[in-house]
Formats: sequence, C-alpha cells, structure tokens
Amino acid sequence: MGTLDSAVMCSMCRALGPSKASSVAHMHLRILFQDEPDGKRGLQSLYQCSVCRTCWLQQFDKWESCLGFKLWPGNAEDYLGAIYDSSQVKTMPSK
Repeated sequence: MGTLDSAVMCSMCRALGPSKASSVAHMHLRILFQDEPDGKRGLQSLYQCSVCRTCWLQQFDKWESCLGFKLWPGNAEDYLGAIYDSSQVKTMPSK
C-alpha cells in the first residue's frame, strides 16, 4: 500500500494508524465500496475521506477479525480495476 504523506492528508487521516486492528474510521471517512465475503477470504471495504480525499482499505480476515486500515494509493476506479470485476462489488449508497 502507500505511505503517509502529511502534506496532503488531513490530521484525522494522519492519526488513523495504518494496519492497527484497533483503528476505527474517523467521522469524515465515507464507505465507497464493500465486497461480499465468500467464506474463503474476509471482507474488505474502501473508504474515502471527505476532507483530504485519501482512500483507505479496511480489511477483515475470514474469521471476521479486523486487520485495520491500509492506505490505498489510487481511487475507487483503481480499486475496482485492480481487485475485482465490477459485478462482484456492492456499491454503498451515499449519505
């Protein structure tokens, strides 16, 4: 995944703590996509910060243990193209 860049990230994203299981989404993170778990792998969800537009991937293993947030270096289209066929991903409604 990417590296933290304090010049472009908001203070809440810098404080998120990548790959820490205890990390929780801050108030400006909005879920963009969530895949369907299939029993062989865990769940992962793509979030984007509404302040600095940074994308984060939150992962859970197949036992539903949180693996924390990882910085996603691209955008939502990159996520879909790199990870899944669009028919396998459920778009979350925006609020």
